[in-house]
Amino acid sequence: MSEEVLLICGDQLFSRQRLGSLADLPVLMVESHDLCRHVPYHQHKLVFHLAAMRHYAAERREQGTTVVYRSLQQSDPQASHWQQVIDQMQQHGWRCLRCFPLADRFAREAMHQACQEASIAVREEADSPLFATPLASLDAWVSDARRLHLADFWQWQRRRTGLLMDGHGEPVGGRWSFDRDNRQALPPTLSVPTYQPPAPGSVEQAVIKEVQQSFPDHLGHGQAFAWATTRAQAQHMWRQFLTQRLPHFGAYQDAMSVEHDMLFHSCVSPYINVGLLHPSDLAGDVVEAYEQGHAPLAAVEGWCRQVLGWREFVYGIDRHYGTHQDHANHYHAQRRLAPCWWRGGSTIPPLDHLIDKIHRRAYGHHIERLMVAGNLMTLCQVHPREAWKWFMQCFIDSADWVMGPNVMGMALHADGGLMTTKPYVCGANYLKKMGRWPKGPWQDGITGLYWAFIDRHAKELLANHRMARAVRTWQNMGQQARHQRLDQAAAWQDRLTLA
Repeated sequence: MSEEVLLICGDQLFSRQRLGSLADLPVLMVESHDLCRHVPYHQHKLVFHLAAMRHYAAERREQGTTVVYRSLQQSDPQASHWQQVIDQMQQHGWRCLRCFPLADRFAREAMHQACQEASIAVREEADSPLFATPLASLDAWVSDARRLHLADFWQWQRRRTGLLMDGHGEPVGGRWSFDRDNRQALPPTLSVPTYQPPAPGSVEQAVIKEVQQSFPDHLGHGQAFAWATTRAQAQHMWRQFLTQRLPHFGAYQDAMSVEHDMLFHSCVSPYINVGLLHPSDLAGDVVEAYEQGHAPLAAVEGWCRQVLGWREFVYGIDRHYGTHQDHANHYHAQRRLAPCWWRGGSTIPPLDHLIDKIHRRAYGHHIERLMVAGNLMTLCQVHPREAWKWFMQCFIDSADWVMGPNVMGMALHADGGLMTTKPYVCGANYLKKMGRWPKGPWQDGITGLYWAFIDRHAKELLANHRMARAVRTWQNMGQQARHQRLDQAAAWQDRLTLA
């Protein structure tokens, strides 16, 4: 019997082809109440992870692999996840745990500590199939970078991989980014394809029941679950995007809509983040669509920049600066979220629509997260850890390494600009432009909150060339108008947050 076992965590559901020399080892998989309660995750996220893990175990067994699987019903609700891993190793006589690098820092640290205390050896692979960039290369770029900007990383990544390069060291189309072409609102006459997720099968139905029984207070309604949980299903959803939505993805990726939850987005981040799909494979597919004339360059470059650019960039930031971002609070924000952030009823249509969609789908696209939720949290002075916990709870693709940089860095500017050039804040005009929201008092409320933010941080923002114009506009505003805006801000801050 082998003394080694391959640990497969819930975000490491890699195909056999990507396991390399570890493909023939027995596999250990453990579900635990401990990890399910790391934060009170959305019920759909729990259903997704647990069902996908069970399907993966069946997939590996069909390939002839020995799989030891500890289900939620078999686990001790009070025991730590890693103690249960150790217990299984000791019961089966395994003395060496083989694994791919764990993406989340808290999990890496807990695993190594538990194994050290139990005198179990750990042999960790150099790279993770969860990402397209070799970790040594990623770490070197972050360490050596003069500035931590996505634009610089994206050029480096393109040159490193040859993605969308013309063979002479220049980007295809003559531009590194087509972002400025990809900011259109949704025309009322444009037809949006119907999003068609797979129906839950017997495995999903069983998991839904378990999740509702074990985690009844978690956000969402398990019975509404509608995501792929197998590799074949995820690949089918990907092909839907390629054929139906990719051509319009670029132009309308920032648009918001009451009628269409998914618009032209690929919605594959959950599948990439657990290893069911690999980012390099998907990038190859979208580039092929461009080369065959099925999708415009702006859409293809924009999608690749999000996945092979931003996603990999964010992971590099978390590896090096995650501990700093965990406790960052540049604006000294101290407020807590009011109940409407979970229940709805804020009377702000973009926010209430997002919360409704979160309940139904555990999903929101990047602009809804950044310019609706993140923007309002920043303007209302919500404590960064409170905001981080909300994002972790609400979205099916959440993970510590994902939400750390995205929330603390991008959405809240809590790190003071480590990875961004400005705070991403706006008044109501931008939201109204990008979605056909009904008019109402909410517009004055958000605009008041925006100007109050400018007022609070005027000295700092005046030194930022991307924000200085807004400060001067505020300073040139009449005194009565400024007082009116600040009064509006105070009233809406009290409506949306708690002291």
